[in-house]
Amino acid sequence: NSSTPIVSPATNTTYGVIVSSGLCVDTAFVVVNVIQAIAANAGKDQSTCPGESVTLGIPSQNGASYTWNPPIYLNNSKSSNPTCTPTASTEYVLTVTSSAGCISFDTVKVTVADKLEITLPSDTATCPGIPIIIKPIGGQTYKWYPPIGINDTNASEPVFTPQQTTTYYVEAKNGNCKGNDSITIRILPLPNLQAGQDQSICIGDSTLLTAQGATVYTWFTNAAGDIGTGNQLSVSPSVSTLYYVRGSNGACSVLDSVFVTIKPQPKVSA
Repeated sequence: NSSTPIVSPATNTTYGVIVSSGLCVDTAFVVVNVIQAIAANAGKDQSTCPGESVTLGIPSQNGASYTWNPPIYLNNSKSSNPTCTPTASTEYVLTVTSSAGCISFDTVKVTVADKLEITLPSDTATCPGIPIIIKPIGGQTYKWYPPIGINDTNASEPVFTPQQTTTYYVEAKNGNCKGNDSITIRILPLPNLQAGQDQSICIGDSTLLTAQGATVYTWFTNAAGDIGTGNQLSVSPSVSTLYYVRGSNGACSVLDSVFVTIKPQPKVSA
């Protein structure tokens, strides 16, 4: 019943009023048009490195004005999508004012990383001469050192074949961000495998081959393939034969061989 009511319509609305004075009555109408505010959009939170730039916000919309606070690190605090080159993490508030005076707000945080985080696998081990591929995570470019036993010191997935236990260091970069990490590749010892002395026997006889220096043994020939396990093997070849033994210490393995010669039969004269 107020003569000056306050209204807050969500959409365009026509309001009517009835005025009476004694027996006299009159009506009047007024249309309130609702002008939609322009939604402020500061963009997603971002991370960057010292000295690198990121772009905030979105392209401008007709008739709107933009204000960023605080204005530090921005090339233009009145732009809808300014360039931000921060040296410290900062949270910005964007205020958008439409041509009709409607105001909206949004916020965005720009985080400046102190250091690039690099992830390497755990320290590992290999046998002499067996290559290992190391794949770091977190950088765009890499520099490895020392440059010994590595196929490419600038590779993102280099192949390592060190001759001795070595700690490798990597410097990674992602724009202006830098990070460092290291990994140690331990070289495992080879078994000191010995297949024994070459032997000579008569046809039809047998001999005992004895290997030592490993914990697991596998005997084989080129013709027959695997023929036995254990450090000893009894053989009775019909022809001179080269016997191989593969010896392992649980991690690394090596080969050795022993040659068994069949002695020529003596000639018997009457």
